[in-house]
Amino acid sequence: MDYQAIVIAIIGSGGLWTVVSTLVAAWLDHRRAKRDAKIASGAILEKHGRALRGLLYGELERRCSAYLKKGSISAAELNDLRKYYYEPYHDGLGGDGTIEALFHRVENLTVE
Repeated sequence: MDYQAIVIAIIGSGGLWTVVSTLVAAWLDHRRAKRDAKIASGAILEKHGRALRGLLYGELERRCSAYLKKGSISAAELNDLRKYYYEPYHDGLGGDGTIEALFHRVENLTVE
């Protein structure tokens, strides 16, 4: 069997080009799918971040208002408020100045 003749026949008939173009098209489709998945996951993460920021905003506003109404706060409550709510909201999620001002008013309360 003359393999050289078979290879020349495949190249001459365009069969090789069909195989190569099919492989290249599949590779490009795979790259596009990966890029689209990255874009979609970034958008989803952004939406989750906004939702989490909104939840923390509401909880911080509720807790700070309650402590201000009470007129005092325990050391443990202040620590928890700072560590679990304010810092993740302000530092991690880029919270706004409204909660910052409210939190600083709570920090100035009498600590029980």
